[in-house]
Amino acid sequence: MQFVSILLDIAYGAGLAAASPYLAFKLLTDRRWRKGARQRLGKIQPRRGDAPCVWIHGPSVGEILAAKPLVTMLKERMPEWDIALSATTPEGRAQAEKHYGNHPFLFPMDLTCTVGRVLDRVRPDCVVLMERDLWPNFLSSLRKRGIPVLVANGIVSESMVRRFRLLNAVSLGKAARRLLGPVNAYCVQSELYASRLKDMGLAKEKICVTGSMKYDNLCDSFPPEKQASLRRLLQLEERDGLLVAGSTHPGEEKVVLDAFAKLRRKYDNLRLVIVPRHIDRAAEVERAIAEVGYPHIRKTALDAKESLEASLKDTVVIVDTIGDLLGFYSIASAAFVGGSLTDRGGQNMLEPAALGVPTLFGPHVKNFQDSADLLLSLDGAKTVRDTYELTATLDFLRDNPVKSADMAGRGREAVLSKCGATEKTFDKLRQVLAETEGSCDKV
Repeated sequence: MQFVSILLDIAYGAGLAAASPYLAFKLLTDRRWRKGARQRLGKIQPRRGDAPCVWIHGPSVGEILAAKPLVTMLKERMPEWDIALSATTPEGRAQAEKHYGNHPFLFPMDLTCTVGRVLDRVRPDCVVLMERDLWPNFLSSLRKRGIPVLVANGIVSESMVRRFRLLNAVSLGKAARRLLGPVNAYCVQSELYASRLKDMGLAKEKICVTGSMKYDNLCDSFPPEKQASLRRLLQLEERDGLLVAGSTHPGEEKVVLDAFAKLRRKYDNLRLVIVPRHIDRAAEVERAIAEVGYPHIRKTALDAKESLEASLKDTVVIVDTIGDLLGFYSIASAAFVGGSLTDRGGQNMLEPAALGVPTLFGPHVKNFQDSADLLLSLDGAKTVRDTYELTATLDFLRDNPVKSADMAGRGREAVLSKCGATEKTFDKLRQVLAETEGSCDKV
């Protein structure tokens, strides 16, 4: 394995040399690159004290957020342990700082010297890698130091399997399997991923199917006092229905607005809130609303006014603030989840479903296919393809409150049935620590 590490260092060095003009340009023009360069070289702040430490690493924003329930559980059940956090991207590091503090750092380049420098400064007793960020020199260094490593929320893509097959074809299969060798436990999201790992040569006793921690990360309730505050802000009355179009992308607001206009002819107490995926599109959404002929107001304008003399009964509200989507979902009569009518790959339809809200989305949900399949298989959500289907489905739900409540309940139960991955992952981590206790040197 030492020979493989030397070859990797040579390959990495050649790659860095080839990319040096681009890297120099980025360092000169992008402040984030300059700020992170030292950390990429392993120059991070040393961890203080002698407490045992779990190092959790996530490549980017999604994986960092997915780790939240595990971080919470570790803090509650192992309070004497330090938690070190790292991310591959600056955006991921920023999210780690926002949600966890703990001075997260950028993951080092996978050179033997930089990896060693970071391990000397973090001194982890175990490492948790989120989903699939496997670096050969890093894993080799962990093995040499006797530091156990666990993959959490594991994903094994078809492309990863193809790469391993290619290595096998050129007689490097043994080296490829060594990449996975230092992993003490691979906690994957599904049986499909487990079977792929077995095909790649990982010992079956190292594989554990836990499910996805994203379900444990969902809110299934929202504080009643905050719900009441939002209702007052919108001037919602008890008889009013509220459609929330969340995480919408260009072109989707028109579909929602056309459906809303048709439904308002039948239900004059129906209200609409639009939450664009990117708040800098608020002006664009305003223009779309004006074309339909409805008045509109931004949430920031509502927040700035202590009282509003004019009625909001016919007004479409645009949420141009960050972090408020869940609150609006929680008071909705129905939710449409955007990014799904156009080929954007969808957005998280589990959020409104977990809150017990009837949930609709378009057919383009490849980024959330497993979530969509789960809800649809249990009649806990509906797919709508255009204005006609959105209008018809919302009309049916509004006319049939019992059916609407049944769909919402099925969606919520579908989400709750998948919870528990964090507990299983934590148990596996404790097992790995118990198995390696006394056999690994403290770094």
